[in-house]
Amino acid sequence: MISTCRTVLSSLRKLSSNSECTLSFLGNTHQFCLASDKSKIYDPAKYKGEINGIISQLVSDGYLEYSYSNLSFHLTQRGLHPYRFQWEAVKFFLFRSILVPIIVSFATSALTLLAKALL
Repeated sequence: MISTCRTVLSSLRKLSSNSECTLSFLGNTHQFCLASDKSKIYDPAKYKGEINGIISQLVSDGYLEYSYSNLSFHLTQRGLHPYRFQWEAVKFFLFRSILVPIIVSFATSALTLLAKALL
């Protein structure tokens, strides 16, 4: 995930108080609000020109899900806990790329030493 998406996702998590409540665009602006409370607003002014693309990217990566239309969405479990999902991916990578080759190497060495001892 690129830094702009990470920043917007973090702000959306704060806006929703880490819940799956529905968020939506505030009128025809680039601001977001809670669907249930229009007074809580997040203004991504820094990303004004690319906010639609950022939201689309977060949806395609599985962090957000559209609720009723492209104007309202909610955080998914992946969006609520992005670092846990990344840690699980890292653990799987380490297991597959480092631990499995070590185990295979150890088993091969043990079998080779056993074969030498038997011959």
